[in-house]
Amino acid sequence: DFYKFSEKLTKKDAGGVVTQVGSSIQFGNNLTGIIGGAIVAQKGHITKPDGYTYDFDFPEFVHMVDLWQKGVQNGYISTSTFVDNAGGRNGFKAGQIAMVYEAAGRWMEAIPTIGIENLSLAPIPGGKGTFAFGCQMAIPKASKNADLAMQFIKEGVYSEYVQVNTFTKFGKMSVIKEHFNKALDETPMWKKLSDSMENGVRIPQWQDQAKWLTGLNVIFQEGLVDPKTSARDIVNKMTALSDSLKK
Repeated sequence: DFYKFSEKLTKKDAGGVVTQVGSSIQFGNNLTGIIGGAIVAQKGHITKPDGYTYDFDFPEFVHMVDLWQKGVQNGYISTSTFVDNAGGRNGFKAGQIAMVYEAAGRWMEAIPTIGIENLSLAPIPGGKGTFAFGCQMAIPKASKNADLAMQFIKEGVYSEYVQVNTFTKFGKMSVIKEHFNKALDETPMWKKLSDSMENGVRIPQWQDQAKWLTGLNVIFQEGLVDPKTSARDIVNKMTALSDSLKK
């Protein structure tokens, strides 16, 4: 469906030059999450039994990569997010991209521009689960004000005001159940995603996470535009990269 919508939303001039790309996908620094989300939606898990290796070598995943490739080569799907995390959103605001596939929190940011009456939510990818992630705050041990920083986190960041408002205004879900539930009451539309989050799964954190992400971006950035590279070739390269980082 995503591919078909991307095709229908793409506009070309009389000479066949694309004037509006149908969609963008969060490649770039979110590529591991996009991959993890696709896996868990089909299988209910992201890794093999070792809890480390991505379980991506199956027909549905190869088919999805094939659609990505066709979409890019036909001009239906933008590759702007490979070089700019905000490439899809910027293109959307400029009228150059019709549809953006983004993290769930983005719809909250779009309300002032689009209007909440023009928005609806669906748990995508849905299926047997969804990719979930969290953010952390680190305080250097050498900091002279570590205690003050801890106090700020406890009293400021974890306060009801911050936890509820970052949720209802910017779509960043609260880690504190009481505030999470209050935010859901204030923004009922979130409950559709809340149901999906019951089956949220995080991607594995590798010691060589940066190499994995960089390597994946090289594989996809080159493979999606190359008509001589098949979706199976891309998945095989993913396997080779994964194996090399486990040695």
